[in-house]
Amino acid sequence: MDLNTITVADFKAQFYRDFPYLPVYDPAALYNTGDIVYYAPTLLFYQCQVDGVTGVTPGSDATKWIKYLTTLDNYVQDQDITNAFTEAQVLFNQALLGTDATIRLAYLYLTAHFLCNDMRAAAAGISSSGSFPVQSRTVGSVSEAYQIPDAYKNNPNYAFYITSAYGMKYLQMILPNLIGNMQAVFADANP
Repeated sequence: MDLNTITVADFKAQFYRDFPYLPVYDPAALYNTGDIVYYAPTLLFYQCQVDGVTGVTPGSDATKWIKYLTTLDNYVQDQDITNAFTEAQVLFNQALLGTDATIRLAYLYLTAHFLCNDMRAAAAGISSSGSFPVQSRTVGSVSEAYQIPDAYKNNPNYAFYITSAYGMKYLQMILPNLIGNMQAVFADANP
C-alpha cells in the first residue's frame, strides 16, 4: 500500500474527537454562539456571538464575531500531522500487517503516537526531555498507579510505544507478528 495516499483528512476523520484541530474559518460553514475560528488573513482567532452565522467574515461585524485570545500553539495544525506522517514512515513496516485496511489503521495509530510525542515536546520547548512511562503519580490527595509489563518496559524498542495510548494500540497490532514469525524454505543442497 502506498502510505502517501493516506491524507491529513483521513487522519482527522479517524481521530475526529481526539485532538484539538485548528478551526480555520470556512465562509460556507454555519457557526453558532461560542464557536471559535482562526482567520488566516488577520492571523487572529474569533468567537461567534450569535447562532446561525454564515458568510460573515470574522472581524467585519462586531455583533457576530469578537476577537478571542488564544494561540496557534493550542491547536494541532495540518503541518503537525504531515510531520508525524513523515516520522511514522521511518518506523512503519507494512510486512507485519495484512490487509490494506489493517495497514491504514496501524499507520494512523503510529502517526497519532508520533503526533502526541511531538506536541508534548513542542509544549516543553527547549526544556523538553525524554521520559520513560510513568508507573505512578500523585497530585494532592489523589494518586494513581499501574503496572507496565516488564516485557514492554525493559525492551528499549517497545518502551517508546507505551508512552501514548495510540502507541500501545499500534504495538498490540504488530506484536503477534513479531513473535515466532517463521517460514520454511525448500532448496537443493549445493555440494
